[in-house]
Amino acid sequence: MNKSALILIAVFFTLSAQAQYHFDLYSVPDSAAVFINGDETCTTPCRVKFYWKDNVDGKIIFTVKAPGRETWSDTLFEKPFRFDFQKTAILKHEVSKLKLDSITPVIGFDKLITEFEEGTKIGTFQKSKKEIQTLKWINSYKIGDDSFTQKFYDVLSEQGFQTPFNGKIVLFKNDQDKIRLPRYLVGAKITEFKLQLEKTKDLEGDHQIKGFTVMGVDWKVLDKKTNKVVLTYSNKNMLHYRLSHYNRYPDNSLVFEEALYEFLRNSEFYELVNSSEVSIDYAMIGDSASNIQRAITIPTIPEFEKLSDMIKYANPACVTIITDGGFGSGVVINSEGYVLSAYHVVESVNQIDVKFSNGLTLNADIIAYDYANDIVLLDINGSGFPALPVSIGTEVPLGEEVITIGTPASIDLGQSIAKGLISGKRLIEDRVYLQADIAVSPGNSGGPLLNAQGEIIGIVQSKIVTEGVEGIGFALPMEKALEMLNLRVKVE
Repeated sequence: MNKSALILIAVFFTLSAQAQYHFDLYSVPDSAAVFINGDETCTTPCRVKFYWKDNVDGKIIFTVKAPGRETWSDTLFEKPFRFDFQKTAILKHEVSKLKLDSITPVIGFDKLITEFEEGTKIGTFQKSKKEIQTLKWINSYKIGDDSFTQKFYDVLSEQGFQTPFNGKIVLFKNDQDKIRLPRYLVGAKITEFKLQLEKTKDLEGDHQIKGFTVMGVDWKVLDKKTNKVVLTYSNKNMLHYRLSHYNRYPDNSLVFEEALYEFLRNSEFYELVNSSEVSIDYAMIGDSASNIQRAITIPTIPEFEKLSDMIKYANPACVTIITDGGFGSGVVINSEGYVLSAYHVVESVNQIDVKFSNGLTLNADIIAYDYANDIVLLDINGSGFPALPVSIGTEVPLGEEVITIGTPASIDLGQSIAKGLISGKRLIEDRVYLQADIAVSPGNSGGPLLNAQGEIIGIVQSKIVTEGVEGIGFALPMEKALEMLNLRVKVE
């Protein structure tokens, strides 16, 4: 190697040892504090100037901090090869430290509303020292509901709250992962919205837009179980940011996210969610029968000369199950208020009411169920209810005349009667069902399949409607239903 080359190398290492490095640091959100080896230097965006000789134990540590955000850091373990470099610190929100119960109510998002009139002034855009544009409530500054809804569910899931969309949907898995109905609905109203934009230059001298958004939000929480607003909360947040010169429309969902995190951290919301009772179908796991045995006394009923007499007698014991998710049918099986229905009628709901044919409507609770066999036992407070006997120990013959009483179309239209014959037994997914050529609709689910003596021989669950097959109903045999619900029968 010649002498000139050696001199150049020596000069390079001498200069690099004494060289000043430039580290351009940006952050999201903007205006975060920058530290070098623990000493605060500037706020983002900023150009950090340093010398390698200032390292501590062979390291130079850059950290970026902002309130309510996780700290971002980057460490140099050796002298940089480049003299100028840049990075953007994405500051994530701190994960909530709230200790939520493992089973909490499902929380849903209703909507985001505003009441600003079209053309209302919401801020300014300073393009130069002399040119200032007025920003109005119009076009891209308006709020996009879809992005806010997605932001709401993303944040709640991250913080450990239950939402209708928690968990992953897996191919070929059973329907237990379907969307669940929320116990609480959160609604938001934007009460204040201010936008301030300014054309400026970045650290490299390129044009950019810096700005901030202020958003005031009124929050309300509706309890679907009582249909009452149980919590109100108001907050106001500001977000600083920088935009490309070619994109001067800020993402409004980011400042909404700021307000949402603050709302979730308030103690009233935490206490509301953590102290609420959860419906039994979240608390019970698995498809096995109930582990609590209950005894029911079979009511005695008269003998009927005509089918119409039996129907008239049975009708008061056949009920409509009304929930915040829809409706179905059911039947009272003892005078103490035990009601049988199909589990899918009440799955994941918050409120269950039982409506009798005379209009009397009473609240009911789930006391046992079996998911796999789609059967549930409800309990109405009180006694002296009209009831029908369950049929046990008797083979159901082919061709036996059967009827079902239920609410197939609408609650307002009330109950209707369908009549048919037992046409066989069908094995579906390793379970035996009674098959009847009887016209049933979704609202019939959970209703009784009755023989001519007024005995319940099965609980209506589903029907098949395919090409060439119409109006074939299926019912879970009564003995299977009693077995899975762990019900012991006594004769009155």
